[in-house]
Amino acid sequence: MFCENCGTKIEGYAAFCPKCGAPVGYTEEEIQPKRIVKEKKAERKPVEHKKAERKRPERKEAPAEKQPFPVSRIVAIVLGVCLAGAIGFIIYQNYEKNNTFTTEATTVAQTTENPNNNVSETAQSQVATVAENTTPENNTSDTAVDNTVDNTSNTTADSQAPLASDGFPDVDIEYQTEDANAEYGIDPNLVEDYSKNLNPSDYELFYSGIGGVFNFRYPKNLFNNLVVDESSDPTEFGNNHISYNFSGSKGSVMNFTALDRTDDKSMVEMARYVAQYEDRNLSMASKIQHTVSDDHATIIYTGYADPSRSTIAYDVFRIDDNYVFILHMVTPQYTSEEDKVQKGYVTECVYRYCGWSGTQSEPRTYPEYFTYITGKPYQEAMIEIHGLDQSEKICRLKMTPSDGYVNMRSGPGTEYDVITQLKEGWVLEAFGTYTTSDGRLWYKTQYRIDNEWIVGWVAGSQVTVE
Repeated sequence: MFCENCGTKIEGYAAFCPKCGAPVGYTEEEIQPKRIVKEKKAERKPVEHKKAERKRPERKEAPAEKQPFPVSRIVAIVLGVCLAGAIGFIIYQNYEKNNTFTTEATTVAQTTENPNNNVSETAQSQVATVAENTTPENNTSDTAVDNTVDNTSNTTADSQAPLASDGFPDVDIEYQTEDANAEYGIDPNLVEDYSKNLNPSDYELFYSGIGGVFNFRYPKNLFNNLVVDESSDPTEFGNNHISYNFSGSKGSVMNFTALDRTDDKSMVEMARYVAQYEDRNLSMASKIQHTVSDDHATIIYTGYADPSRSTIAYDVFRIDDNYVFILHMVTPQYTSEEDKVQKGYVTECVYRYCGWSGTQSEPRTYPEYFTYITGKPYQEAMIEIHGLDQSEKICRLKMTPSDGYVNMRSGPGTEYDVITQLKEGWVLEAFGTYTTSDGRLWYKTQYRIDNEWIVGWVAGSQVTVE
């Protein structure tokens, strides 16, 4: 601060200038000593220090050890399944007994009340192709058959006479008819040949009237021995009433048997028992028919008759209240496609003529059956197999081409396709001629390729007649 009068610097808060005495112009507020006011500091709230939550790394749990499946649970499941099966079986049995009518069959199922059904077409097809078309998974029909073993037969193992390997009674020489072969037209010197038994009109009729159905026709030109068994020996399905047992020189067998029932089974139970027997005793057994009605049951099976599969069986059963009728056929394994069809046709004829098979229709002709089985026209197929009829042969032709080969054509003319070429010097047989409009001569001939006959035409100018 300086004095306004003399300019002297005034120290402190003097009211007058120490030099000139002039009053100093301080205000009262300026003269009062200043008080330092300490502002009250704002209360500082204590800071809450929160510990930061430390995120622990997620622990990957080790895969739990697989606990062994409790044995008690397994036992409980097995018992539950068995209980459900038992209940289902009881319900099924009661249903059968209460209804007394059941039908369990494949698409070829047939009864005598419906003679228009054609069971044998499929039956014979299966006989002819058992090796190709039968597996363990498809041995039953579409309608399931209860396979519970029924051991309620009245006949016991102790009371039964020994059975042959095929389940049918061994024939006691005491009971066979000594002149059966002569009586039934059987030639003991005959060689088994199915190709000579393709005419159903040659089959001999047998009629007995037993049970109203024990009637049949048999191919007398197929077998060289017949044994008639009139014993009353017990068998798997009852006591023998009578049995006609044909056999051939190459292993073919045909048995027509009537048995007296001695069991106390119901119709359903006996039918099931027969089916189970066939399933056990035939290799690769295939059920063709299983039908049960009020008064009878029909069971038809096919399969291999022996474990080595060298013979094929075809069995037809009819069960009624008093009898079991059986047609049992065994044929040797097929040697060719034609042999297969021939054996199938003989089986079809015997089936259709069998009084207890359930069909009343006559057999088809062999050409009709052949075409049905193979899908080929019979005449064309026979030419492929056997060639042209030798009785129609007119001459022999030697191939004399100008360029080394003779074209065999599908028809008499160059406009027809070439089937094959014949080498110079080959000799073939001629079975006919044809002259075209331009005067060219053509010969009908045949040539064998891969065991199959091919029929065609060659130009007369390329051959020499011998």
